Amino acid sequence: MGELGRARVGAANDAWAGQAPLGAEVVETPEYRLVRMPERYGSHLMVQWVRSSRPADAVLADIATRALSQGMINTSSPILQRLGFVAYGQEHAYRLPLTG
Repeated sequence: MGELGRARVGAANDAWAGQAPLGAEVVETPEYRLVRMPERYGSHLMVQWVRSSRPADAVLADIATRALSQGMINTSSPILQRLGFVAYGQEHAYRLPLTG
């Protein structure tokens, strides 16, 4: 089997991920695609793909910040706590600086 190129793998991923279902909220940037499924699918939030050369924790923090700011998750979400976010109120959180 020959070596797979980045473009070919990306195209295969796009074909596999497909379109989000009708009623889904989609946020797509050059680095990631974030989808909040419609209620009939449980309203869960998923990252369909990531294409970034940045460190994973930085990209994940950006995704969490975007999801929070757009109301896709709330401040009690466990992922925010794992990323070092501190919540205040029901709709606001800030990220503590990472240390050594």
